[in-house]
Amino acid sequence: MSIIFFNVNGKDIQESNVDPELTLGYYLRNTLNLRGTKLGCEEGVCGSCTVVLSTWDHSKNRPIFNAVNACLVPLFHCHRCFIITIEGVPPGNVIKERMARGHAAQCGFCSPGFVMSAYALLRTAKNPTIAQINRAISANLCRCTGYRPILEALQSFMNQGCCGGKINGKCCKDEESSQKLSDFSDFPNFDPTQELIFPPSLIVYQEKQQIIHFKGRNIELYLPQNIEALLQIINQNPNSKIVSSAMITRLISSQGFRKDTWISIKNVEEFNKIEISDDWITVGSGNSLKILVDLLIENMNEETIRVEIGRFFENYSSPQVFNFASWIGSILMGAKSKSSVSDLLILLMVLKPEFELISGTKILLNDLLYNSNDKVVKNIRINRNIHGNLKLLKLGESAENDSTIFNFSALDDSIFIGLGGIPKPWDGIQFKDIIEKESLLISPKPLNFSKALNSTQIFGPSKLESVGRPIANVYNERTVSGDANFVNDTGSFKNAVHLGFVISTVPHAKIINIDISEATKIEGVYGYLDIRDVRGDNQPGLSSDDIPDDTKIFADGKVESVGQIIGVIGACDVVLARRAAKLVKIEYENLPSIVDFKEAIKQNLLLGKPLIFGCEEREFEAISSESIFEGEIHLGGQEHYYLETQSSLAIAGEAGEIVVHCSTQATSFTQLMISKFLDIPANKIIVKTKRLGGAFGGKVSNSAWIACIAALASKYFKSPVYANLSRSEDIQITGKRHEAFAKYRVGIDKNGRIEWCHYKVWLNGGWSIDHTEMVLFVMGIKIDDVYNMGKVRFDGFPVKTNTCSNTAFRGYGTPQAKLINDGIIRRIAWELGKSLEEVQEINMMNEGGKTFLGNVLHSFKLRECWENCKELADFENRQEYIEVFNKEHRNLKRGIALSGVKFGLPHPGSTAHGIASILINLDGSIQLTIGGTEMGQGLNTKMLQIASEKLNRPIETITIIDTSTDKITNAPETGGSQNTDTNGLAVIACCDRILKSGLEKILEKNNGDWMKSVKEAFNSFVPLQCTEYGIVNREQFGVSENDNPYFTTGACCVEVEVDILTGFNRLIRVDIVMDVGESINPAIDIGQIEGAFMQAYGYVTCEKLTFDKSTGKLEQAQAGKYKIPRSTMIPKDFRVKLLGTNKANNAQVYSSKLENHFLIDYFREL
Repeated sequence: MSIIFFNVNGKDIQESNVDPELTLGYYLRNTLNLRGTKLGCEEGVCGSCTVVLSTWDHSKNRPIFNAVNACLVPLFHCHRCFIITIEGVPPGNVIKERMARGHAAQCGFCSPGFVMSAYALLRTAKNPTIAQINRAISANLCRCTGYRPILEALQSFMNQGCCGGKINGKCCKDEESSQKLSDFSDFPNFDPTQELIFPPSLIVYQEKQQIIHFKGRNIELYLPQNIEALLQIINQNPNSKIVSSAMITRLISSQGFRKDTWISIKNVEEFNKIEISDDWITVGSGNSLKILVDLLIENMNEETIRVEIGRFFENYSSPQVFNFASWIGSILMGAKSKSSVSDLLILLMVLKPEFELISGTKILLNDLLYNSNDKVVKNIRINRNIHGNLKLLKLGESAENDSTIFNFSALDDSIFIGLGGIPKPWDGIQFKDIIEKESLLISPKPLNFSKALNSTQIFGPSKLESVGRPIANVYNERTVSGDANFVNDTGSFKNAVHLGFVISTVPHAKIINIDISEATKIEGVYGYLDIRDVRGDNQPGLSSDDIPDDTKIFADGKVESVGQIIGVIGACDVVLARRAAKLVKIEYENLPSIVDFKEAIKQNLLLGKPLIFGCEEREFEAISSESIFEGEIHLGGQEHYYLETQSSLAIAGEAGEIVVHCSTQATSFTQLMISKFLDIPANKIIVKTKRLGGAFGGKVSNSAWIACIAALASKYFKSPVYANLSRSEDIQITGKRHEAFAKYRVGIDKNGRIEWCHYKVWLNGGWSIDHTEMVLFVMGIKIDDVYNMGKVRFDGFPVKTNTCSNTAFRGYGTPQAKLINDGIIRRIAWELGKSLEEVQEINMMNEGGKTFLGNVLHSFKLRECWENCKELADFENRQEYIEVFNKEHRNLKRGIALSGVKFGLPHPGSTAHGIASILINLDGSIQLTIGGTEMGQGLNTKMLQIASEKLNRPIETITIIDTSTDKITNAPETGGSQNTDTNGLAVIACCDRILKSGLEKILEKNNGDWMKSVKEAFNSFVPLQCTEYGIVNREQFGVSENDNPYFTTGACCVEVEVDILTGFNRLIRVDIVMDVGESINPAIDIGQIEGAFMQAYGYVTCEKLTFDKSTGKLEQAQAGKYKIPRSTMIPKDFRVKLLGTNKANNAQVYSSKLENHFLIDYFREL
């Protein structure tokens, strides 16, 4: 019997009967119950699953620590390895502490991955450079923070956070600067002697197995330990597949049930040898890409070649993949890929190496690529003495950490070009056009990993004890330690059923037949559910009073979009369930489909009636405008890309009761949806949410669909059921930000003042209503943005296409309105030859003014933010500098622009209330419950600060356990940026009621002795618990029912640099000034502002959604194909100032205003 031997967090483990397809990630989570390792994409893209994989280098008598993606690494490759997970990093570790206290976590789903990437580096580099730190986390994604606090926390490990640049002879940290949120000077340094040592058992381990052999569900695996054993296996299995790291092979295999035999060369002794002679570098094919590249950088004789190779591979896809992937796999898989080009391959084309096969035959690169089928490479030999001028270039859709679509290598007269992602063969004329543009072949300015982040956070002092303090999110210590549980971490049920989703593969068709026979005959598959098993309402959203939604939970007789849910397979594990779901055969009868948004507009395909606001068209004719302009603006959609995918855990109980743990922003809404779907009373359903791994609006209606299906399955299978979407399923099934198309006509006077504007706007709703009509409504009432637009008419059209049903997204129509208006302002400035700022200031709204619908602008500080921002940004001087810069640079150009934003809060209507409950226990501890959900925005922390202030108790004595419908029911969904107001008012009301019910007098009598007073209150029958509503009081401020009591306003100045040849761009500096009143927590507010800003940057630069018009499929339906901003893309100078204001600002809770999340608006200017 074969075994593999490894160590996890200091514990020796021996495993037999290992399934070759089992990943380290699933093993850690499901077998060892180490749930701190998160699975965000399962494609090696997001970095949430990062762990440290360490091996012993016997030649140097020391351990090697590498960060790897646990979701990609097969467990069998951990033989003789030491694995450290987030649980193996001891409590109080300085990385965790700096991340937690440095505000470097919001939702926290990504945090363990960041910690482990940094941990791997610090176990290797005692004094890492700023470039090493930035590179180490460059493939870890975060959708919440905007990366600034993460970078600051981790950069503090390098020479006290100094980049060593000494610009103008002094350190940037010596400059006078305003208050900062975090100071790491008092933290101890990282001490590797306090960490887990490399296990001695692995150092002395003697391999006694010539061949390790495992047979899994689909794959038979051999791991030979030497060439003799390898040859024996190849002879016995002539049709076998040779694998190296096996990451890509396993990923492809995981999509089906194909039987195969793998032979891994990873542990073959002769394939792991490295030899350096005077003339040659020889590296065995069992070694990683990182090892080969490091050897080239260290041992090529010519310094310029070493430097160029090092620079080129700084931008390689991902450090985690780079650390583990084999160099031979990189060459061969890259050569076969149709979508990308191997970076290593393009380098080897000019280095002209020699390859030795297992037979001893030596071949060149061309022979390996085109003439060596079924031959096994033993090693590569590269000449150390190559001389000449080496130039390497890599271009992808993003500037770094991206698949390559164009790369180039040249060594003197030898030139090679690699092309990936080309949809059809190129002819000679097209290729000639490329090479004639010589400037394209000049390597663009390399990504500068060596620059330290410069940031400033300015906020006012607080006179209160708890409120107004920049305390860290109370869950940070848990999230950075991997101790924070998300839905998919909840419970460990041996009898649990996991769901695999059967989704449509065509955009519009009748369902003729569903054949489940191939899927259900597989051992471990329990059954199949679809519309035929629904006893309640398959369209439960139609019963909603606020936002009626006609979305069908299951397809009913036909499908209307690729990705629409047809049914689900239940199985013993999620991998099997997903595979089995792909075996369900759907017979379709295709119907006409419209995927293209513009075509749907042309055909006037609408989801509902047009929405019209404002004046009549004839009123425009009465105005004699100096100029009239008209134009069109098209805005794309945006994927939420929350790191935690849609997840639910349903546990059916007795008498029809059911508990559903759901990753949702709307627990009460989800409860009602399940009630309608199952046709059972809501009082038998409890929906619980501990925390969300990001949401951004995407977990309101969409999360309820998944919860409904999980609840149905739990009742059907009579077991706990996990419904956890894969990243690809999530992207295909769930809605996005609405794509928009606008036509406008605008009339202005001779000074550029707007006199009237007529908007016609179409929103792409997808196949069902979902939130489309409401988003269009909000867009219409906010279409004037921050400008006095004179007379306005808005015609809005909800368009139906055969694409995913679009939904709520951060801003809820406001960003689209803003971007359309900014386009109009920019057009006016262009036509009149005026500066953009002049036209903006002429038309800007003022305090006490009105929107086009007549809503009064209460507590409106936009002008103050604008002037503060211009001063903070040194706007005019930088404009002059940029003019000089652009004259001096041919291909690099810079731009600078200002923009303003407004958002009226709280919203009128049924969502303008919150609910809270307080329980005081006899030990003096306090349990607080609110109707809002914690999703990284710091809501619970702010509520604890408010309760602490009102009750005069330390925050540590108060806790919020979760949001649950058995504690708080009928709560509005968490969203719209108003939940600190609504829930905060409820918390204040609760505290006031408890104090005024008798506890306050008892406290006075006992001189504030809390414990004594609580016991006396109990013995005196004084209530120690209550539930209260918090209702926005508009009358208090003389505000009408439909008006907003106040406006959150802000201004931003952005400076960018663009390479006009490649389109690559980078943020030079960003200055933001926001009026949030007297902030309840400046750290949380600033974090939300920065995170929204980077999400906005992604929307207008690197994030795009496109559909194949012939198949209806989303072309970015995988984690690696949809590009969100990375840590390397943030502005190197990032300044945020909270304006600060007096208490007379119509704010609801401690004179605070809610931060505006919609900084998405600032980029259209550029």
